[in-house]
Amino acid sequence: MKKWLPLFLMLAGCSGEIPPGHKTYAESLGWHLDKKETEETNIIDYTPELYESLAAAGLDLAPYDGEEVTASTYSLQEKQKNGEGISLVIYESNNRVIGAVGVLEDWTPGVFSPRENKELIEKDIVDK
Repeated sequence: MKKWLPLFLMLAGCSGEIPPGHKTYAESLGWHLDKKETEETNIIDYTPELYESLAAAGLDLAPYDGEEVTASTYSLQEKQKNGEGISLVIYESNNRVIGAVGVLEDWTPGVFSPRENKELIEKDIVDK
């Protein structure tokens, strides 16, 4: 049975430590991690709609269907022009980063490709 999973994932006892590989990955996309908010490991079993939503944001998890994947959610140092926060969800399989999505608070659908950093600044959505 396919599940709907929220993009903000929760796990009690999250250590808050930022792995160096996650920091490097985020910086390679032009983002700066502030704080680890959550971490959750799940077997990927998403609905087609969620796969499509994530793919539209530049993350293809379909090849990982049925596999264990860890999603770590970070608040970013960058903020939206309206003062709201931005999060980055980094996905790993077998301790290897497989991609990420960005999340804009109070936006619909709110997910975006983290590679759109410059476009979000040019559109006056994100502060430099």
